[in-house]
Amino acid sequence: MKLFTLIFLAALLLSSGAQGLKFFGGDTIMVTEPVDDDVVAGGGTVFINAPVDSVIVAGGDVNVNAPIAGDLIALAGNVVVNSDVGGKVVALGGNVQVNRMVGRNALLAGGQVDLGPQSSVGMDAFIAGGSVRNAGSVEGTLSVSAEQFNNSGTAGSVVFQQYEDQKREDRGPDVFPWIVALGFLIVGLILLRLFPAVFQALEGELRPAVVTRGLVGFAVLVLSLVLMVFVAATVIGMPLAGLMILAWMGTFMLSGVFVAFVLGRWLGQRFNLTISDMALYVLGFVVLNVLFALPFLGGLIGLISASLGFGALIYGLNSYRMRKGTAT
Repeated sequence: MKLFTLIFLAALLLSSGAQGLKFFGGDTIMVTEPVDDDVVAGGGTVFINAPVDSVIVAGGDVNVNAPIAGDLIALAGNVVVNSDVGGKVVALGGNVQVNRMVGRNALLAGGQVDLGPQSSVGMDAFIAGGSVRNAGSVEGTLSVSAEQFNNSGTAGSVVFQQYEDQKREDRGPDVFPWIVALGFLIVGLILLRLFPAVFQALEGELRPAVVTRGLVGFAVLVLSLVLMVFVAATVIGMPLAGLMILAWMGTFMLSGVFVAFVLGRWLGQRFNLTISDMALYVLGFVVLNVLFALPFLGGLIGLISASLGFGALIYGLNSYRMRKGTAT
C-alpha cells in the first residue's frame, strides 16, 4: 500500500506539470461540455459528463461518465469509472469501481476495488485493497494485494498476495491517512479560491526569511504545547485547554496547506510552469505529501513544514496588526 501511494503521488506530480490545465472547483462539479485540455478538479462531488483530454481529480465522490482521451488520476472517497479511459487510471479511494475500458495500466487502491464485467485493462493492473474483485479482463499481469480476492474474470497472469491474517481492528484502515490528506487538499483548494490574497500574503511573509520564520514557528509550537499542558493541569482551565487544543490542531494542520502553496509557487518559478495558482497548490501539496511518506525523514519534514506554517501565520498576523494600527 505504501508503494502504491508513492506511485500515485508521483504520477499526480508528473501530470501536474504537463500541459495547460483547466481548473474546476466547488462543492458539486459537473463537466458538461467537452474540454480539449487537461482538467484539474477539486470538490465534494465531481461528475465528468463530457469528453476531456485527461483528468486529475480530488473529491468526496468522483463519477466518470464520458470518455477521457488520456489519463485519469483520482483521489476520492468513491471513484466510479463508467466510460472509457484511453491512458492509465490511477485511483485511490474508499471504494473504486471500474466498469469500462482502460487503454493502458491501472493502479487502484481502496477498501473495496471492483473491475466490473464490462471492464478491460489494456496492459497491467496493480490493485491493493481490503476486498478486490476482477470480473473483467486484464491483458497483462494482474497483481493483487488484498484480504479477499474474487477472480471470475481473465488476465494474462495473476499474482496474488494475501494480507496477513490479523484482526481488522488491530490493523486499522491503510487508506485513512490518504483520505485525511484528501480532505485537506479540498480544504486548501476551497480556501485558496475564497482567500487568494491571504495565501499570497503568507507567501510574502515566509519566502524572504525561511530559516527565521521556521525557528519562530518551532518555538511557538513548543511553547503553545507547554502552555496547554499547564492550563489543563487546573480543573478550571480544562475547558479553555480543550479550546486551545482544537485551535492548535487546526492551525497545525492548516499550516501544511499554506506551506504547500508556497512550495508549489516556488516550483512553478523554478521550472517556469505557466499554470494557475490552484494547479501550483496541487503540485506543492503532492510534493509535500511524497516527502512526508519518506521513511525516517518524513516525520522531520512534517515538523519543519509545521514550523514554517506557524512562523508564516505569526508574522502574517503581526503584519496585519501593524497595518491596521497604522490605518487607524
